[in-house]
Amino acid sequence: MARYTSLIASVGHTPLIGLQRLSPRWDDSDAPDGGPHVRLWAKLEDRNPTGSIKDRPALRMIEQAEADGLLQPGST
Repeated sequence: MARYTSLIASVGHTPLIGLQRLSPRWDDSDAPDGGPHVRLWAKLEDRNPTGSIKDRPALRMIEQAEADGLLQPGST
């Protein structure tokens, strides 16, 4: 698993897992019929810093509000 120096640095790096049992053609090098090479992947959204798919847009809104002066250090 990747390591990050801050919570913000981890935003946008949602891990993926290969669904090999659901992808019978994961390795079709020996496929007799030459069928399509299919790999299914799932994003583990619960592994995001906030546990949600909304971490990227939330970070963008916060950064934009800071840049626009709408959010100041110490404010809520």
